[in-house]
Amino acid sequence: MKQISVAILIGVLLASCLEKKEGFTITGHIDGIKDGTWVKLYDIDQQVSLDSAISKNENFILKGMVDHPTLCWVRCEGKM
Repeated sequence: MKQISVAILIGVLLASCLEKKEGFTITGHIDGIKDGTWVKLYDIDQQVSLDSAISKNENFILKGMVDHPTLCWVRCEGKM
C-alpha cells in the first residue's frame, strides 16, 4: 500500500515540476531506514532508473528531469 501511495505522490510531483522545466527534487523520510540504504526512483513506463540516493539519518533526496509526466515508484535496496 505504501508503494502505491508513494507512486501516486511522485507522479503528481513530477507533473507539477514539468511546468517549470527545472526538473524535480524529491526529499523523503522513511522511519527506521538504516544509513547506507539505496533509495531508487524508477520510471514505471520506461523501466529505467531516474535517480538514486543513499539514505542518511532516515532521509534521502532524489533529483532529475523527465520529458513528460510519468508514474514512478521508489525502491529501497540494501541495509533496510
